[in-house]
Amino acid sequence: MQTTNEIVESLARQRVVEGFLERLTGSTELSYDLQDLAQMVYLVLLRYKPERLNEAVEEGFILFLVANIIKNLRKAHSEYSQLITRYQLKAISFNDAHFNDDEE
Repeated sequence: MQTTNEIVESLARQRVVEGFLERLTGSTELSYDLQDLAQMVYLVLLRYKPERLNEAVEEGFILFLVANIIKNLRKAHSEYSQLITRYQLKAISFNDAHFNDDEE
């Protein structure tokens, strides 16, 4: 039986979550939001019960597990959604910022 860290490290090296998101969105390059989502999926996997994670890998339903994690993370009340919403509320774009070189 592999450790959780070994499984998640293997998935990350193979870019399993990123590949799944790329296929899901039809894009070859993930936006920053989707890259953040991929990191959150890996974090959830690291917190997952080792026995269940091993079973998902051995039985071949790891992508199904990843899909369910993504579905749950995208819900409005999830930790990920709340984190991203908080960040987006505080963030301003460079286009919105008013920079004036004359003022110092």
